[in-house]
Amino acid sequence: MSPHSTSVFIPDAPLVKRTRLDDASTSATSPPSPADSAVAFQTSRERPQPLRLSATAIAAAVSAPPTHGFFAQSRQADQDVAVRCEVRTRIPSAYGGEHHVLLYSNDQDGQEHLALVWGYGTELVRGRSDGPRLLSASLEAAHSADETLDDRLVRGCHIPSVPSQDVPPAIAANEADPVLARIHSCCFTGETLGSLRCDCQEQLHAAMQQMATAGRGVIVYLAQEGRGIGLRNKLRAYNLIDRRRLDTLDANLQLGLPADARSYSVAAAILRDLGVDRVALLTNNPEKIAALAADSRIAVQSRIAMTPASWEDKDHGSRIDDRDGYLIAKAKRMGHMIDVPNSVLDGVAAASSV
Repeated sequence: MSPHSTSVFIPDAPLVKRTRLDDASTSATSPPSPADSAVAFQTSRERPQPLRLSATAIAAAVSAPPTHGFFAQSRQADQDVAVRCEVRTRIPSAYGGEHHVLLYSNDQDGQEHLALVWGYGTELVRGRSDGPRLLSASLEAAHSADETLDDRLVRGCHIPSVPSQDVPPAIAANEADPVLARIHSCCFTGETLGSLRCDCQEQLHAAMQQMATAGRGVIVYLAQEGRGIGLRNKLRAYNLIDRRRLDTLDANLQLGLPADARSYSVAAAILRDLGVDRVALLTNNPEKIAALAADSRIAVQSRIAMTPASWEDKDHGSRIDDRDGYLIAKAKRMGHMIDVPNSVLDGVAAASSV
């Protein structure tokens, strides 16, 4: 893939300054202004009723001072990482049509990460090759000296035999639209258990629905549970939220952990492996934008905001739940570009006065 100069176009909000671990500065930066544009997608799944209310913890998220200076410092320094796609297969989707899942290994964290790809060559399975393609260079390359055709079939390669040269960039230079993309960290409690402590499930479902509808898109699904602190520590943090009435950021810090321990260098490497050099990024998190923008080989050409689906209900302010406290903490303290509705703020104020 040819080098691509960094290009960031975010008309509605500035980026949060990224601070490397070795930066002695501890000054906090001003939070980005709320995004003006928003894209919300309701899932077809009926939303469960709130399980319980932590009014004090929710109110604390509104009044606590912003700390994204520390948040930025707590991030791991990004670095180049080697990834390899180990297998690719077709997934018929409940959201319509089908997509492919690609499983990646890497030399940074020992975890298995995924890329979910809609379109861009999925039609090749049906014998058609029209339109731009996304091919994993590492999947198509030989994985061993004595690789057989059956090995490549089981691995899910597009190309039956080992290509004689490197797989070229998948997106043609004259392709007008950037790749619709999302970088998403796994959340067992939200996506599997349906927890209302976070909005992870509805964000994932919204991205999948939009890409299925568009017929194109890539979700890089990272094994970074609990913003990178792991499931065990995430559950420990939940107890601090409940018993010491902390928000999600302070709970991590009280455990001696970073507010956000994630790295997006694996995500950037996966996108590069797929031949993606420019994206329209589905995100509210300025750290994800900054991480990709720091890679001169990937251009973030636009950001598409993700409005919490629960906040689309104009009467939601009368039914405040744990997820609202989490979202307010992300908006007020961690610099996420989320416009908190007045109805939610009013609902938090009413709940905290009880």
